[in-house]
Amino acid sequence: MFFMGWKMVGRRMFSYRIVGRVSVCVFVGMLEGFEIDMGVEEDLGVGGVFGGVFMGRGVGMMFKFGGSRGGVEMMGRVMKKDYEVGMGGTMLMLDGWVITISLSYLN
Repeated sequence: MFFMGWKMVGRRMFSYRIVGRVSVCVFVGMLEGFEIDMGVEEDLGVGGVFGGVFMGRGVGMMFKFGGSRGGVEMMGRVMKKDYEVGMGGTMLMLDGWVITISLSYLN
């Protein structure tokens, strides 16, 4: 997937991908020692909503500036560029397919 981005989407996306991956590693390493008490440790539903909101915000900003985490996002961007298919729907379909395949493997 990584090199597919370089070939199909361009060098700029590839460089954003490298910067994004390195940034995630650096910031996770820096922040892993911090503990933030939001009072949601016992309520997994609220924790899931908070995680989804923060993740959605971060991924939205990443898409706005042309970045990608690789994988499904890269495939969605290629589908949008080549076939003019919506990126969100493509990613939802591919993620659903991956979850379905993994669930059938677990049973």
